[in-house]
Formats: sequence, structure tokens, C-alpha cells
Amino acid sequence: MASSFRTGRTARWAPSRRTVLAGLGASVLARPFVGSAAAATDRPNLRRFAKLKRGLNASQWFEWVPSDRAGMTQRIDGKYQARDFAQMRDLGFDHVRVTLQPGFLAPNLSKGDPTLNAERLKLFDAAMARISGQGLALVIDNHPGSETKDKMAASESYRGAVAAWWRDFAGHVARQRQYGAETTFLELLNEPEQSFADNAKYRKTMESLIAAARAGAPDHTLIVGGNMWNVPEALVYNLRTPFADGNLVYTFHYYEPKSFTHQGVANAGAFYGKLKGVPWGRAANGISQAELAAFDPSVRESMQRYGQKGQSKADMRPIFTAVRDWCAKYGQVAWVGEFGVYFKGTPEDDRRAWTRAVRELCEENEFGWCMYEARGGFGLFRPGETRPLAVDRPLLQALSL
Repeated sequence: MASSFRTGRTARWAPSRRTVLAGLGASVLARPFVGSAAAATDRPNLRRFAKLKRGLNASQWFEWVPSDRAGMTQRIDGKYQARDFAQMRDLGFDHVRVTLQPGFLAPNLSKGDPTLNAERLKLFDAAMARISGQGLALVIDNHPGSETKDKMAASESYRGAVAAWWRDFAGHVARQRQYGAETTFLELLNEPEQSFADNAKYRKTMESLIAAARAGAPDHTLIVGGNMWNVPEALVYNLRTPFADGNLVYTFHYYEPKSFTHQGVANAGAFYGKLKGVPWGRAANGISQAELAAFDPSVRESMQRYGQKGQSKADMRPIFTAVRDWCAKYGQVAWVGEFGVYFKGTPEDDRRAWTRAVRELCEENEFGWCMYEARGGFGLFRPGETRPLAVDRPLLQALSL
């Protein structure tokens, strides 16, 4: 996510599903990929992938952290506590993805200085121990803001600074016993945006980040995805072939249709902020004229077009199948690092039905999954500061937990 409310995604790109499937060619193997690949080799990424079955995103924790010590401590100690991760484990989750803005650990990174701050590293390590201490696997996600990603795309020297950050941070991770290679994964870049639309530039950038992280952490499994906000089409259709490194897990994010999953999210753009009560799970022409009349006039035409399309698990399936077949062809594994629905103004039954459909598609195709998010507008846990955290039980059931 570009932010807690997924800013900067209004110009989202995706080719048609027909184009994606045609681009794969007739030689793609149509079979689940994990078993066949694992039988051929004991590559560490395939072995460790088993720890990424069911996860939650611990978001808004190490993003936009206050710079003063009191505010920093309040955020880190208050947002997620050890007992929260124990609760997640007891609910049936096996891993947590932590969204980390790199500037938290390197306060001058925006100026091109990747130097890690020792005091902040200690705070981060102590917080991550709350996760590993509960027996959960950990994904540390490099989650910069849009400005940082755009600067990376525009400046070769700045890309070098971010690569140096990865080299040094990965080296720190590799030296700390708490970040064991069997249970700690390093995700190199969350949701590259429109500025990385050039496929060749994106691939070259990711190759440099892979090399830098690998220099610091030779044995840890790295997580990478396609460009254009990590949409699944970009993994299959733009990236096309895997990177040379053999110890990777591939990721994509799924939020389609965005008019449903992002309704009411004002920070995602004025259009989404005006949406409320958008349904999901209906056949084409399933929105009545009365329902259309209830929408803001500025979005009514878009909602009419939305209603003319079918929304079902079957409509989602082709792109999941395409990713599965891509993995089968190249002996890779895939993990859905984000999926979710903003809860304010969204029909609750539809939110749960969509979540169930995505989770089932992940499991049918042998993808690991990590719901966005634990706490927040897309959260499994309801708003509030009481412990234990209040669970949306029907949503938990949609996750089959």
C-alpha cells in the first residue's frame, strides 16, 4: 500500500485478462506448482514458503512514525503489543508482514544518505521480537511513500542510496539471531507506482536491490513482485520471466474491483471518497435504478458501468490461474502480500463474501496469503484500544479461521 489508505493508485494499470492469458502461450503448465517444484529440489525458498500460509499485515506501525522520542515510543509501544501477536497466533495466523518506511531507520535517506540509526535499529529489533517471540514468521516489507518511489525511478544515484540501505539493513538482519533465515523474509519494494511503468527500468532496479540485499543477507529469502503497484498482471505480463536469484518468493496484491474494495477511502482520491454502499457478488446488471440514484451524481455513471459487469469468484479466477501457471512454468511460488476491503460504508456481507472468495482462490492455487490488515480501515480487528483486540468474527470465518 502506498499509505494506510492506498494513496496514489487512481491511475492504476492492468491489461485485459485475455491479453494476459494469451501472453503466457500454450506451453504453460496448468497444474498446481508447489508439489512438483518441491519434489525436484530442496531450494530454501520452497521450504520456507510453507511458513507463509495465513498472515496479517501489521500496518501503520513503522510508517510515518513521529520523530520525537515520546511520540515515537508511544506509536511503537501502543500500536502493536506482544499480546496482540499472541492473539493473532492463537486465531490461526502463521506470519506477520510489517510495513517499514526505510526513512525510519535511515533518517537522512531522503537526502541520499542510507546510514542506519543505531538507536532506531534497537527500537525496531525490540518490536520485531514481539512477533518472533510468539512463534510467527516475519516479513519485513520496504514500504516507502510515493515520493520516495518516484525519486528512485527518476534518479540513478538515489536508487544507489536505496540499494545501499538494503545492503546495510540486510546485513544487520543477518547478524541478529532473532531474524533467523528460516522464518524471516525481506520484501524489497512495496507497490512500485506509475513512475516505474518502464519494465526495463523496473527490472534493472530490482536486480540492483536483490544484489544489495543478497550481499548483506546471503541466505535469507527475498520477496519481489511486478511493477505497477504489484498487480498480478504485472508479475505475469510485464516481468515475464523470474529474476536470476534462486531464493525468491514472488508476490502480488489483489484489490479488484477497486470501486468496491476502496469505497469510502477519501485519501485514495475524490472518486473513492464519494462511494458508499457499493455491492459485490452480483451478476451483470445487478444494481437497480433505485440503488444508482442513491449514489452521488458525480459517480453515478461509473457505478452504472460497474453494475453492468459481473462480480464473482469466477470473474476473479483467470488472473489467479495465470499467476499459478506462470509459477508452474518457472518453478516459483507466489504469495498474496495484500488483499482486503475498507469497512466504512461497505456492505458487511459483501465484504466478507469477497474476502472468502479471494482466500479460497489463494488456497486453490497454492498461494500463501496475508490479509491487509490487522488494525485500521481494512482491519480484521475492530477499532478500539481495549485488549484483547476485538475481532470481526464473521470476517475471521471468511478466512476459514
